[in-house]
Amino acid sequence: MDLGIAGKNALVCASSRGLGLACAAALAREGCEVFINGRHREALDAAADQIEAAAGRRPHSVVADLNTEDGRAMLIGACPVPDILVNNNAGPEPGKIGDWTREDWLGAVEANMLAPIFLIKAYVPGMRERRFGRIVNITSAMVKSPSAMMGLSAAVRAALTALSKSVQRDSVVDNVTINNLLPERFDTDRQRYMAERMSKKDGISVTEAKTADRGDHSGETPRRSQRIRRRVRISMQRAVGLHLGTKLATRRRLVRGPDLTENHVKYCSFSIEGRDTYGVVVGSGVVDLGKRFGDRYADLKALIADGFPQDVAAAASSPADYALDQVRFLPPIASPVHIWCLALNYAEHHNEVQGAGRVQELPKSPALFARASDSLTGHREPLLHPGVSEQFDFEGELAVVIGKPGYRISPEEAFEHIAGFTIMNEGSVRDWQFHTRQITPGKNFYRSGSIGPWIVPRREIEDVEQLRIRTTLNGQVMQDESVGSMIHKIPRFIEYVSTIAPLYPGDILATGTPSGVGFSRTPPVFMKVGDVCEVSIGGIGTLSNQVAQE
Repeated sequence: MDLGIAGKNALVCASSRGLGLACAAALAREGCEVFINGRHREALDAAADQIEAAAGRRPHSVVADLNTEDGRAMLIGACPVPDILVNNNAGPEPGKIGDWTREDWLGAVEANMLAPIFLIKAYVPGMRERRFGRIVNITSAMVKSPSAMMGLSAAVRAALTALSKSVQRDSVVDNVTINNLLPERFDTDRQRYMAERMSKKDGISVTEAKTADRGDHSGETPRRSQRIRRRVRISMQRAVGLHLGTKLATRRRLVRGPDLTENHVKYCSFSIEGRDTYGVVVGSGVVDLGKRFGDRYADLKALIADGFPQDVAAAASSPADYALDQVRFLPPIASPVHIWCLALNYAEHHNEVQGAGRVQELPKSPALFARASDSLTGHREPLLHPGVSEQFDFEGELAVVIGKPGYRISPEEAFEHIAGFTIMNEGSVRDWQFHTRQITPGKNFYRSGSIGPWIVPRREIEDVEQLRIRTTLNGQVMQDESVGSMIHKIPRFIEYVSTIAPLYPGDILATGTPSGVGFSRTPPVFMKVGDVCEVSIGGIGTLSNQVAQE
């Protein structure tokens, strides 16, 4: 049967033996250009010989340990554009399973979930761009051993299934599919060893051992079982750091991972040692993309205009060049053509404005105004108190960053033009805002607002209306409302402003502030020199600024 994959690049991880080797050989027989991977050159060469003998095609061999950042980067460099990715779990050498401790098992399971997550994140954007991709996650004997307490294979399966469903929701429209091939039995050298070991231990035949329940750990004491369960839970929560709120299954319970939205891919602009550049945030550090790709993309605006290319996105698996504390954050987009903003886009905010004496109808169309780029500063930079007024107010907002240019865009196509999302503190000088019916003066004082800290790509946010805006002033919560409460939704906003003028990559659309602003409070609360204002949006991050005298 012709599967239609002849000539496609296929990468099979941990493929020097067992199920990985079988998959690699099958793909080679279908005419794929196969890349195999393992930690030992000798084992890979032997596997390549077997595949060549079976399929008449010799695969490419990539020696790399995928449990390390360097190993994953090496693999991505050797095979940057696979059409087919088979994620496999590496395990201990046959005959050495009995020597493994609980720590060995927990560490191995954690690493074997991290590697597939990183590779899926690195390769899916390129597959979507080429409109073809097949990803298969397979689980080998390593997590089915009787030594693997608490049925750890269930946790691996749950994590990969949750991740796959999340990614595939967006990618299936681009002909990219993800599936889990998790066979209960596969006759590999490792499984044969385990069956023989179980046969001797339990006094049963090897055949019976192969079909025995590998999740049975009745010999564990309750206290020991609880300790293992606790360690598994911690390990699973840490390992699935790229999937929001994933529910992970162990043998006897479900555990919910932490709020992991901060682990989304994040692109920022920053200054280091007098040089302006841009990068991708990795943990508490940043990878300098400008140093690596500056000859192709002068700044972050140029990068998003090209749709976050795969080789650039893959750099997220590299070690950080600088700690975040070392860099000076800049506004993510240095020179947007447009910064469009909405007023009165939350019903409760409109009501509080009315209550403060500013009587006006709820806008039937988006209430639009513009800001100048020099009215905004970056994360951790000072907000400049205007000096000529004491009515310096805060406004936490979700901001949309345009990636694909367009003119007179329909609401149905609006999200295709979004590169990602960021946060804005749309600082406002209220008395100047209300000098006339035109609010622009109070919205454009020099560095009176801020934007950042970074841009989270649109594909990282499953449902933008589930995001929540939370603004604090000196630690006290002032605003707390769901983005879903917006009156004019993002597609309508994009349709409206793109009717006036074309949208360009890097354009900023601030979607309005929820209720809780300072001037509508009794008594009013305004920002003073020394105050710290923070705007947080789950899934994006926290924008923090201290007020300073101009």
